[in-house]
Amino acid sequence: MTRSRSNYLINRLLANDLTAAELEELLKGLEDQDYIYEYSDVLEKQFERLIDEHAPIDPAVLGAWRNKNTAKEKSQSLIEKRSRRAPDLRGLAAGIVIFISLGLASYFIYSQVESDNSGQLAETVIPVVTHRQELAPLGRRKTVKLQDGSYVKLNAGSKIQYPVTFNGDDRSVEINGEAFFDVARDESRPFLIHVSDVLIKVLGTSFNVKYFEEDKELSITVSSGSVGVEMPLVQNKPVVLTKDQKLIFDISSGSTNILDVVADEDISWIKGLLRFDRTPFVKVKGMLERWYDVEIQITNEKLYNASLTGKHLNESLISVLESISYALGAEYEIKGRTIILK
Repeated sequence: MTRSRSNYLINRLLANDLTAAELEELLKGLEDQDYIYEYSDVLEKQFERLIDEHAPIDPAVLGAWRNKNTAKEKSQSLIEKRSRRAPDLRGLAAGIVIFISLGLASYFIYSQVESDNSGQLAETVIPVVTHRQELAPLGRRKTVKLQDGSYVKLNAGSKIQYPVTFNGDDRSVEINGEAFFDVARDESRPFLIHVSDVLIKVLGTSFNVKYFEEDKELSITVSSGSVGVEMPLVQNKPVVLTKDQKLIFDISSGSTNILDVVADEDISWIKGLLRFDRTPFVKVKGMLERWYDVEIQITNEKLYNASLTGKHLNESLISVLESISYALGAEYEIKGRTIILK
């Protein structure tokens, strides 16, 4: 099948205009693995475009698309059980999109087309998915839009788990790493963030949460509005933070500290600014490893007692290493993805 013909059929599929004959032609093309790999990215981009344009998409299909775990074998049953008669392509098209996209869903659409007593074709759609996880890999940042209109910016090496659809009395998510939240206001459904044993509760505001397990520290910085923080293991009453306030919670000792800060500076990472403010070098090491996707080895023991202050806006790894080495009186060596500071 030629690329132009394949593009034509894919466009017809997404527009729900495929004829029965064209459907058969497209299904035959799916038997070629090279074809599937070549066009899965095309389908994903077009399907995401439909979502961004708020096109009418079955909620079950939308849920499937937003949960990117593998279910290829189950979605294959859609094709194996297709009717020989000309079906209503709406359900079939949705399932084929998911199938071609190589199991980008943690759920499958099982559409079995059969005749009822009136001679009309009936379609059964069975949804099975509820949650999705997004990850910002090392060296990259990522923005996620939630179903309620909220936005989450993930820093490198961070992840979030959230429902495909917020159906309950609240909007509950879990994170590990660092994330900036711009929460859509909904007074009837509070937005809840679970981090370790801490619960963060808001109605609609913007704030930053940072918690990497290896750091043993949770920090919350409020950019606008107010944020409620419940720490049942260390105190009975929730803490309420307002704009330009930052809470630091030491997981190991249980101690808390609330500081007055300039939020825009404290969470400057969302603008590509790597910022140190008398930051212990051990923490600087972790920040650099996540930011540049490298491993840092320290052979100079004195560096463990050092701290750094400085700003680096979208600078290369070499540029940052030169600056840090000069400030610390150290030297560095690069071996592949490993940086040796001595």
